[in-house]
Amino acid sequence: KQWREIKAGVEGNPDKKIEGRRFHSTALIGEQFFVIAGCRMNYTCIPTIYSIDLSPLFKSSKPLKHPHNQP
Repeated sequence: KQWREIKAGVEGNPDKKIEGRRFHSTALIGEQFFVIAGCRMNYTCIPTIYSIDLSPLFKSSKPLKHPHNQP
């Protein structure tokens, strides 16, 4: 396996970056990675959800599976 760069700009403006945050949540659903809400460094809330499609990183089109979720 190799690391590859993913361009993570905000949709519609690829030069705008997602702001840093703390107390956020993340989730990986299939090949979509989500960053959910959180707080700015001054503790004001950030009510946004961002996602990025990770499928370009994988040669296979099979969804990612966690070993504990196998049938």
